Amino acid sequence: EVTIQPVDELGVDAAIIFSDILVIPEAMGLTYEMIKGKGPWFPSTIQTKSDIEKLIEGEAAAAELQYVYDAVALTKKELNNRVPLIGFAGSPWTILCYTVQGQGSKTFDKAKEFCFTNPVAAHQLLQKITDTTIAYLKAKVKAGVDAVQVFDSWGGMLSPVDYQEFSWQYINQIIEALKDEAPVIAFGKGC
Repeated sequence: EVTIQPVDELGVDAAIIFSDILVIPEAMGLTYEMIKGKGPWFPSTIQTKSDIEKLIEGEAAAAELQYVYDAVALTKKELNNRVPLIGFAGSPWTILCYTVQGQGSKTFDKAKEFCFTNPVAAHQLLQKITDTTIAYLKAKVKAGVDAVQVFDSWGGMLSPVDYQEFSWQYINQIIEALKDEAPVIAFGKGC
């Protein structure tokens, strides 16, 4: 209903299935809570390579999100091809920020410290998130979305060199994996 209402009431050019970006780490095995007035909070964060190795990834994690695909199929049916339907996911860097920091932040200092002091583990985590996001977005396309968007909420806090290393290369993997299946919109806030 929330996706279709702007189409019916405002006549927008497209509809978007907005499923919170944190469904990805949740499907990977990290639980979180929404704290009133503060936002998301992860009781357990990623701190070590061992934490990363415990994560569920790829298609196995994406399979945990069937409720999203069901919502896509239902919404697509109700839209009856009036407008395109867009699927949505957070960028791997943005997901890493929350899973390492444990909550929202103005600087994501713990996430940046993790990447700069342990780049091997950071890249391992980013790759697992990327593989899961690819499987998730492919399932959304199969369920009926016409295009997908990757939203990089926190890429703008990285320098251009660090952005290439810790964000863009993973977004680009998602684009390359999906470009033959659906148009991909890359949106980087402040990038």
